[in-house]
Amino acid sequence: MRNAPLVSICISAYNAERFLPETLDSLLAQTLRDFELIVVNDGSSDGTQEVLERYQARDRRIRVISNGRLGYTGAANAACQHARGRYIARSDADDISLPGRLVRQVAFLEANPEVAMTGTWAVIFGLKRGELRFPTDSDSLKVAPLFYNPFLHSSGMWRSRLFHEDGVSYDARFSEASDYQLWVDVARRHPVANMPEFLLRYRVTSTSVTLSSAMKQRATAKEIRRLQLVALGVEPDARELEVHQSLGTWDMG
Repeated sequence: MRNAPLVSICISAYNAERFLPETLDSLLAQTLRDFELIVVNDGSSDGTQEVLERYQARDRRIRVISNGRLGYTGAANAACQHARGRYIARSDADDISLPGRLVRQVAFLEANPEVAMTGTWAVIFGLKRGELRFPTDSDSLKVAPLFYNPFLHSSGMWRSRLFHEDGVSYDARFSEASDYQLWVDVARRHPVANMPEFLLRYRVTSTSVTLSSAMKQRATAKEIRRLQLVALGVEPDARELEVHQSLGTWDMG
C-alpha cells in the first residue's frame, strides 16, 4: 500500500472530551513516529469533535471519522477497517500510552513473526491504584481466557492482516466484552503474547465501562467462557457454570 504507515493507532471515542486530550498527547509523543492515528467519533454530544478538530489541525497523521452513533463495537470495527498500517494498535479514549509503547511492541512483533498479537502490563490510576500483570507466554494465554480476560484492550497491538484478511473483528453479540471475545478468537488461531513491561497507564473513572456496566460485562464474559467450554466438548449446567465463573480472577479490560 503506497505511503502506508507502519502502525495504525485506532480509537473509538464517545463523549470523551474530558480525557481525550491526554490520550492524544501520549500517542503523539511516541518515540516511534511512523503511524497514523484514526479516531472514530461515535456520535458524541459533548466537545469531542472540537477536540479532534483542534488536534487534527496540528498533526496531519490524525484521521477523524464521524458516522453517527455506532456503539462501542461498531466504532471499534470502523476504526480498524480504515487502518492502512502493517500493525494495528488499540487505545481507549481515556488511557495513556507511555512514550516507548509503540516502538517496543513493534520490535517485539518484528522479532517474533509467529506471534499475531501482543499486549502489555499497565499501571492503574484514577479511582483505583495498582498494577496489571498478565501471563506472557502463548500457552498460558490459550488457557487463561477460559477463566478471565488476560489482555488489556488499550495495550493491544496486532498484525493488520487479522482484520483485513483473516476475518477477525469485534463481535456485536458480545458488545459489553467484545475485546475479550476478539482475544479468544485470535488466541485460538495463532500464538499470542503479553510483554512483561509497563507501557500503559490504565485510567479507572466513575464512568468507566468496568464500573458502570459491571453486571452486563460479567454476564457477557460468562457466556464467552461457556462457549469456550462447549467448543472443548464440555456442556456445563447452570451450577457448574457458576462454579467455573467463580474461578475467574479478572474481569477488567
